[in-house]
Amino acid sequence: MKLKTIVYVDRGDIIRAPLAAYYTNYKLIEYGLKAQYIAFSRRIQGVAPDDPVPPLFDRIYQYPPDLREPFMVWLEHHNIDMSGHISTPIDPETARCTTCIVAMDRKTLTSLHSLYPDCAWKMNLLTGFINPDFEISDPDPEITFSQQE
Repeated sequence: MKLKTIVYVDRGDIIRAPLAAYYTNYKLIEYGLKAQYIAFSRRIQGVAPDDPVPPLFDRIYQYPPDLREPFMVWLEHHNIDMSGHISTPIDPETARCTTCIVAMDRKTLTSLHSLYPDCAWKMNLLTGFINPDFEISDPDPEITFSQQE
């Protein structure tokens, strides 16, 4: 059986998309589906026409302490280790071969549609599965995860 892939895509592939992929893989193991599916993340920043400059940093641990600390506290609280994650841009091969492409926000979904129109049929907004009027926007460094819980 061919492994089915789910790619989560956001602007920088630093927090939202990798965390969604981490959680999905955790649940796939829990439900005994890891042999059938795998999830991973990619970024649109640096490849999208409306966002051509790559992120300044390629991992959360490179951000200045005042910006990364709220996220690090939340990750540690939930026992999530993202130290090995490196921001990676989506490429045509990934878009073509992936079973399902999940955008974290509408801007990302719009960019994906313009870059890979032939793959639009397998693209979804993450929150569109539940509530199409809601999206998960980029975290505001001024608001810590503990304030949002």
